[in-house]
Amino acid sequence: MRLRNLWVVALGLAAVMSLGEMVAIGNTPGDSDEPKAKEIEAAGKGKRAQEFIAAFNKGDAKAVAAFWTVGADYVDQVGHHVKGREAIQKLYEKVFAEQKGAKLQITVTSARLLSPEVALEDGITEVNPADGRPPTVAQFSAVLVKKEGAWYFESVRDSIARPPSNVEHFDDLEWVIGD
Repeated sequence: MRLRNLWVVALGLAAVMSLGEMVAIGNTPGDSDEPKAKEIEAAGKGKRAQEFIAAFNKGDAKAVAAFWTVGADYVDQVGHHVKGREAIQKLYEKVFAEQKGAKLQITVTSARLLSPEVALEDGITEVNPADGRPPTVAQFSAVLVKKEGAWYFESVRDSIARPPSNVEHFDDLEWVIGD
């Protein structure tokens, strides 16, 4: 159970590292405050996101924690709250010590610029253990802030990733089952 909790935390923390093209979105010229669809789709794929993923995949807790603001907060899937960059770094140190070689994948499903310095991202993270066990998957919502030209995580909330379901489309066929 302890190992599973660590993976839940790792997923959540990884989820927020989808900084991606948010730098480009924040620097997009134009009359509209809304980022262009093409730029939103690229979120999680930019240089900053790749740097985070590389730091995670190397197990570098200090480098991963540097993507967070000093006063950042993180809440994992089960409600555990971690406050501050130092505490987040310690959490990553613990996770990386117990799960060497894990690899991170991030899929940003939504990115929205609220102002030139504040953005919201939603997405899914997948952490693949080095020993071949099944991956751990989580959904995330992140608030990012732009400081000195770079995006940092201010707040991240994880939740259980639920696969899509088509069950509601079969409600009208319930009569076929009978009594």
